[in-house]
Amino acid sequence: MPRHAAIILMNAMLLSAASATANTPADLVVEARIYTASAHHPYADALAVSGGRLVYVGSKSGAARWIGPATKVEDLHGNLVLPGIIDSHIHPSGIVDLDVCDLDSKAKSLAELTVFVRDCIERYKIPAGEWVNVRQWNFSDNNQPDITHPSLRAALDLASTRHPIQLLGNDGHHGAFNSLALARAKNAKGEPIGFTRSTLATDFAGVAKLVGIDANGEPNGTANEEARYIMDATSMLFVDLPEVMKAPERITQRLNSVGITGMLDAAVAPELLPLYDALEKSGTLTVRATLAQWYDPEKYRNASGAIDYERMVREASAVRAKYANDPLIRADVVKLFADGVLEGNPYAVPPTLPEVASLHAYLQPIFGKDTQGHLTVTGYVDTGSPLCQEVQAHAGKYGTPA
Repeated sequence: MPRHAAIILMNAMLLSAASATANTPADLVVEARIYTASAHHPYADALAVSGGRLVYVGSKSGAARWIGPATKVEDLHGNLVLPGIIDSHIHPSGIVDLDVCDLDSKAKSLAELTVFVRDCIERYKIPAGEWVNVRQWNFSDNNQPDITHPSLRAALDLASTRHPIQLLGNDGHHGAFNSLALARAKNAKGEPIGFTRSTLATDFAGVAKLVGIDANGEPNGTANEEARYIMDATSMLFVDLPEVMKAPERITQRLNSVGITGMLDAAVAPELLPLYDALEKSGTLTVRATLAQWYDPEKYRNASGAIDYERMVREASAVRAKYANDPLIRADVVKLFADGVLEGNPYAVPPTLPEVASLHAYLQPIFGKDTQGHLTVTGYVDTGSPLCQEVQAHAGKYGTPA
């Protein structure tokens, strides 16, 4: 028996040896050191399974009463059997190892990013004009600029001016883009007018805080959250979906290999539903899945520009009803994004602070360079000082770089 197969799906109520009685032989009896997670009986020596459910957990002698002519008996020779693990927040479409352009969260300088992205374009022979999507960018470590690579935008422009480039932050919230990608940003009329200092103050004022700028107020290449999709950038949730759909069972194989037998997929857009249908149809959905449905509000704007929430609710309700009686899939959760992210971007000029909801004001760090030229925090702004109070009270007076 494979080692990982010793992880048994213990998803029924544990029955004590004293109260269990075998009416009919079990399909499977397993003899092992079994952890039950029960405070009163933390370990057992055997279990019996019938019809896909646990019918007995207790001693070997008690399990013997469940053994019949057709019962399969597995002796794991003292190996440990654990309850299945439930992952309460996972994005399973992204856990399969694929042959794609992936930084693997390795910290790189901007000069190193230029070389890495350029190599990806050559290795995968990406045609000019097509998106270059670079997975697992470590947005919070290194990204050190230099004279030739003063910003992420400049670094990615040096990688290519013929491809729109997107670095997908390894947290799912951050992104970085080159000039060709920034130029694809569309206004409310669907016109590609691009992110610029001017458009961030006008057409894109609503997302301006999500777009990093340089000392002149021009985009420096960073764009977070919904600002990324104004450029028609692909979400990390399904950037690799076509490749994953070629063999979707790789997802559940990966989950089962580490003992996961139940999960909450924390953001299931409509594009991801065929993945679960394919797994279930093929009989390879070997986990119980709760789907947190997610609907991008920007895709539900009506002719007047208002978000049609009623249509979103109708669609979510229909998906919930579709899986209402499914033994393995539930879709009775809806995910909403109500705030921003905890992480700021100290390489933006001026440095950006988080915009996530907070009970207390964030400390505004003052950044400088250490003796080796690395970014460091030299102190914090006194937000209670007369100058800061003046700026907060009359922010309009301080809208220029000067």
